[in-house]
Amino acid sequence: MKKLLTTAAVAASLTGVILAQTPPYIWYVDVSPQTAELYNGDPLIEGTHYFNGQTLAPNDGVWDVRTTYGNGGTIWQNAASAQIDTNAPILRVPLSLQAPGDYTIYAYFWSDGSGWRVRTGLSLDSLTLYIHQSGLQEGLIQLGSNGPGGEHDHPNLGSPEYLTEINGVPIYNTPSNEGLMVGEGNRRLLQATLGTLNITQPTIVYVYLGPDPNQQDSNQRTWLDGVGYMYVPEPSTWAILSLAGLTGIGLLRRNRR
Repeated sequence: MKKLLTTAAVAASLTGVILAQTPPYIWYVDVSPQTAELYNGDPLIEGTHYFNGQTLAPNDGVWDVRTTYGNGGTIWQNAASAQIDTNAPILRVPLSLQAPGDYTIYAYFWSDGSGWRVRTGLSLDSLTLYIHQSGLQEGLIQLGSNGPGGEHDHPNLGSPEYLTEINGVPIYNTPSNEGLMVGEGNRRLLQATLGTLNITQPTIVYVYLGPDPNQQDSNQRTWLDGVGYMYVPEPSTWAILSLAGLTGIGLLRRNRR
């Protein structure tokens, strides 16, 4: 009897976890010196690869980490206003994918009403330049709200705009309890879809992030914020978990007779 109750309790507990964390879901990771590294895996060095604040120097090859902006209170810009920096190093953020299933990988960056951009991808040899422009390219969506003029109409917001889900999929691990910040001032957050991977065993995937190497002016600069993934479990995994939960419920009912 004791063993039956223990089994039922464990299964019922598992059912509760399933109901509380029903996939699919989006997991957000903020870019920081703790989560990011150089494109070759070397650690980031303050003063060499990034600077806390703005250097205000063109083509210095250093990322500016600016506070009070974006998710987590920081964004990474390659160049200050009226500056150009095509030499800021490419960063990469490792994502540890543990459970079997499909993972759609994202990069998040900001833009004002002009053409801010990011060069990103899942391989250093195949990076795509995503640009905020009229008629957004395939794989790129703007998460913050527009004015009536479309993608380049960004009315100045009196307070930040947040989302707790994207297309009905909940977002977790956001720095703010209010959700993912998608609008701030005259800037809006964009989500670039980098691809979908089917994972059968624990895997580390790298998201590479960099500026436009052909940047011409500050309307083409880069403001990095984060990366993330949407997880959809394998049907067999979901079926096993659901069966375990239902078994637990059945055991509890049988024990009450």
